[in-house]
Amino acid sequence: MGIKDWFGRGPKDYNEQLVQAAEAEHQAAARHKTHAHEDATPVVDSQSSEALVAAVLERVRAGNKIEAIKLYKDSTGQGLKESKDAVEALAAGHAAPTVAAPAQRGTDAEVAALLGDNKKIEAIKLYREIHHVGLKEAKDAVDAMERQP
Repeated sequence: MGIKDWFGRGPKDYNEQLVQAAEAEHQAAARHKTHAHEDATPVVDSQSSEALVAAVLERVRAGNKIEAIKLYKDSTGQGLKESKDAVEALAAGHAAPTVAAPAQRGTDAEVAALLGDNKKIEAIKLYREIHHVGLKEAKDAVDAMERQP
């Protein structure tokens, strides 16, 4: 019993189909990304709450609730739940919730202090937040900081 018996086609056909499927998925993602940038208004400055509300409502009315939540989240620094609740409140005609500017926290000295307090996981989280890196990069950097005298 060969591979052709299992799939009804030879290995070459199967590999070609995998490649074609991957290319089609990549092209669809690229088209979505391109169209999203064409349609999107620029990210609203967090100080311009009226413009933010208008941009959020525009996306909600266009049926792009997820995009509206992402815009609100990125513009305000709020969490996903808070952003979803705010967008739903705006869509229902309620006043926009007041948003405090996200607190800027974190320096490498604070990361080192967390390491000194035996709070490595907290240190990694803070490092990721400060430097906008992935988990592996943050862990490697914190490990390197830990090894320094």
